Amino acid sequence: MTEKTWDQHSTTALALAPMERLARAFAHQMGNEIAYLLGSLELAMKDWPPERMMASLQQGQESLLRVHQTLTQSSLGLAAPRPEEYGWCRLSEVIASGAAKARNDAGLSEASATLVVSSSPPTELSLQGYCCLLERALAALLTNGWEAGAPEVSLEVRPAPPDLTLRVTDGGAGIPEELVDQVADPFWTRKAAPHIGLGLSIALLAAVHHNGSLSVASPGPGRGTTVTLRLRVPLNIS
Repeated sequence: MTEKTWDQHSTTALALAPMERLARAFAHQMGNEIAYLLGSLELAMKDWPPERMMASLQQGQESLLRVHQTLTQSSLGLAAPRPEEYGWCRLSEVIASGAAKARNDAGLSEASATLVVSSSPPTELSLQGYCCLLERALAALLTNGWEAGAPEVSLEVRPAPPDLTLRVTDGGAGIPEELVDQVADPFWTRKAAPHIGLGLSIALLAAVHHNGSLSVASPGPGRGTTVTLRLRVPLNIS
């Protein structure tokens, strides 16, 4: 079993801080530029009547729209959370929203992408934190699990105030020992486009903003992966 852990003091985590600021500015600027290009194409489509030109312009518009969505979503994924995003939320709602986002991102149905959630001890809890960031982090981890070829992914919840551990395990492709150290690096990926390698970086970002850590462990290729997100957050257990 090969395992790697990152916390807020690790080199990878420290590298995320300036990227957070750049990411939000980048998303804003790219949104403005591509919105202008989309508007120009729309005007051209109205003024140029030939069918072939219209079809070509429409393809260009669709392509730019995809670029816009990919760049904006990806860059905002690494953006630092805003103070107003901090608050109380139910963990069950964060998990449900994260799972829905993961299935949508991976193009999977609920039937083909099963999530098994267990809690030890069984509890219903609320937490105080950056809930939108935690949702994105869970979505990224679940997406990775399902896209690794595992139709079923498990999520284990372990509350031990003030600590909360979320452990995501899949039975998918696994990670070679020599690659485990790199998997949380921003923009590192073995997947083809449109994947750009931000999933575990977003999970590490969530750990950093909740005074926690991120661990990735894999027995090796074809033997699955376990990702553990440890958070230090106020908890309300019922």
